[in-house]
Amino acid sequence: MKKIILIVEDDTLLAEVLKRYLASEQVHVERAESGEEALSVLSRKRIDLVLTDYTLPGMNGVLLTEAIKRLDGSFRIIGMSGQDVAEPFLKTGADRFLKKPFGKQEILKTVYPFLWSA
Repeated sequence: MKKIILIVEDDTLLAEVLKRYLASEQVHVERAESGEEALSVLSRKRIDLVLTDYTLPGMNGVLLTEAIKRLDGSFRIIGMSGQDVAEPFLKTGADRFLKKPFGKQEILKTVYPFLWSA
């Protein structure tokens, strides 16, 4: 069964780059442009991992992480930002944090282990 990643990113170009990096025969990538849209997707689809930016329209990525964890504490979440917000992400339940900018190898080495662990 394919693993499904939800990328929550309002920057269309970055979202497409991430999709190209992560999509494969074993991985399908969905996209949401806001926290509210992400919550809607999560209520309708099976998602294995959420990769969320911090700066989003409406709720930010930390608030989204809190909301997701309230729905289901087992969701795997990786936060990302160019800002120094690793601590708030991790305190609210994110599994990892990626500091932007990052390269293809860094994103693959961070994301793929979460897809096939426990």
